[in-house]
Amino acid sequence: MDGHGTHKASTGGGRGVPNASSLGGFSRGTAFGGAPMARLAIYKVCWPVKGWK
Repeated sequence: MDGHGTHKASTGGGRGVPNASSLGGFSRGTAFGGAPMARLAIYKVCWPVKGWK
């Protein structure tokens, strides 16, 4: 529901992103995940329960 799995997948297997920078525009360059050539299969296994927070 909050996109946590998508974030973790891009951190682990993300391809190169040119012109990336940290907050404030520092450290400009190309960002890569831990295994840029990885092939991942991501499945949603948790669903929100109506009325439960």
